[in-house]
Amino acid sequence: MNISDRGWMLLALLGAVLGIGLLLLSGVGYSLGWNDTGGVRYHSNIVPLSLFAGLAFLCLGGAVLLARSPQAFPRCPAYLGIVLLALVAWLFVVPYVKNVSALIAVRADIVMGSESQFVDHIIRYRVGQPQYTPAEDANTSAYAPAAPLLTYFIASALGYATSIPAFRLVQQLYLLLAVFFAAAAARDLLRFFRPESRLAKHWLFFWVPFLYLIANNPDTNVYTHVLYSDALALTVNAFAFWLMVKHFTTEDDRWLIPMAVLPALGFLAKQKEIVWVGLYLVYLVLAGRVAWRRIVPFGAVAFSLAGLAIGLCYALWGPPFYFWAFEVLSGLHVSLREVLEQIAESGWYMLMGLLGGILVLRGEGFRRLFPLWITWLLQVLIAAYSSGIAFRPAHLGPATLIGAVWFLVGLGRIWPEEEGSQEVADRAGLWWRTVAMPTAVFLFLLGAGILRLGPAVPSGMDGYIAAIEKEFDGLPRDRVLLDTGSWVYLPENVVMRDRESPIGTLWGTGTSDFAATTERIRNHYYQKILVRKFEDGEFLYRDERIRQALRESYQEIHVIPSPGVPSTWLYYPLLYDVSVLTPANSSAALERGGTSTVE
Repeated sequence: MNISDRGWMLLALLGAVLGIGLLLLSGVGYSLGWNDTGGVRYHSNIVPLSLFAGLAFLCLGGAVLLARSPQAFPRCPAYLGIVLLALVAWLFVVPYVKNVSALIAVRADIVMGSESQFVDHIIRYRVGQPQYTPAEDANTSAYAPAAPLLTYFIASALGYATSIPAFRLVQQLYLLLAVFFAAAAARDLLRFFRPESRLAKHWLFFWVPFLYLIANNPDTNVYTHVLYSDALALTVNAFAFWLMVKHFTTEDDRWLIPMAVLPALGFLAKQKEIVWVGLYLVYLVLAGRVAWRRIVPFGAVAFSLAGLAIGLCYALWGPPFYFWAFEVLSGLHVSLREVLEQIAESGWYMLMGLLGGILVLRGEGFRRLFPLWITWLLQVLIAAYSSGIAFRPAHLGPATLIGAVWFLVGLGRIWPEEEGSQEVADRAGLWWRTVAMPTAVFLFLLGAGILRLGPAVPSGMDGYIAAIEKEFDGLPRDRVLLDTGSWVYLPENVVMRDRESPIGTLWGTGTSDFAATTERIRNHYYQKILVRKFEDGEFLYRDERIRQALRESYQEIHVIPSPGVPSTWLYYPLLYDVSVLTPANSSAALERGGTSTVE
């Protein structure tokens, strides 16, 4: 190497050092809040300036290296491209984690309606009550109880048996497990094409953050970071797909044993995951490798275990289980318009699986991998249909994570392993690997809106929660009804009835007349009722019979004001004004200076 080449090398090294240093400065500054000082127009410039300046120096240093001394690092391009892809993914992960951590830390279960039901399952377990109760109690979830119970066991083992933030943090553990199994499936599929690949383990530096982003995306996996069954269900699906991939890549039929067991366990996490019985059978029939004498017993065992899981639940909880898990859910109607809207909203993520299929199913891949890929496509269609009952395309979440696996495998398949010569034509391919592909992934993440979650917790949240808690002072907790939110009942293990979310489900499916709830209200069973109000003044309880009973039997003594509702909050009404009601004409109301609103 002559002096001139050595000088170019030093210049490239200087650019890399400056770039990495500025990127580290940007990350540290963002973590310390340097970009959040003052109003929107008065933020510090250090974080964005160091970020983009660091990227610029890295680009310049890389350009110098590749243009002047490509022979210096003959193995650099393939690895450099993976490094850039990993940097792009982590560039999105860091702010996401920072933003969502504030949401996880909220000490009340009021991020979405299901959180209260989630905690109610835990309270019922703590006091030894059945997980499903009669409809007239209006305090049961229509979902299987494995997610809240498993969450409680883990949090209790860590010493946080009554911590709402700890419960949410456990959901992140489920997500990491889902990412682990998805990445393992991608690795096994890539090694099917390239058994001697030197890059398989290096891909993990990109796969892990990328899959974590998909597992938390704000469209199809919008509920995975809150108290809901979706995080555990995502883990079940990732594990189910990994089992299928292991059976495919190893050709070892012993994997059929856990595959037969999984749908039954999946049902306990979320009822719809029982669909894996059918998906597995489709895969086995299309693969053509497993004999019918094994497929038939596999199907019989899988269906029998699923039936056993359902029977066990019925034996434990009786008719209320059947009512909530089957009758209520059967009252939900699928809207074709909603199905099409959900597919359109999740289009970016569906595109990954389709593009991955195009890249993977080329040549020999079509004959071998088509049964696996078509199973994913069937999962998409089933999830798209069932999403017609939902407000968001969350049912498509597991399918989008598996679709991301196909995309990553397809990318790895076309990624060159050997560097070849350093002629001009090869340099063009080198630039494609190291610049164009990471740029395309960056633009995809931007288009998918991965960062839409944003800082979601309003500044007045602590005061809002404290004001609600104060209304319980000096009163028996089982006689103070909060429409939604069970954090106030958890420490004393109070199982409350007449909760807003179950009532909303029963109202929407027409499966209750709410006679028991209205009777308790009219008989002044509750010494105080805290109920949120819509902007038009109507109570959050949607059934008019319940609203009428509240208007006639209770009076508003004051209102707890809303802390403000961020546009990214999952269920806006949970942060609305809270109307504090006491029995009409009660002495408590007069002492507080309230006046009756009943005419």
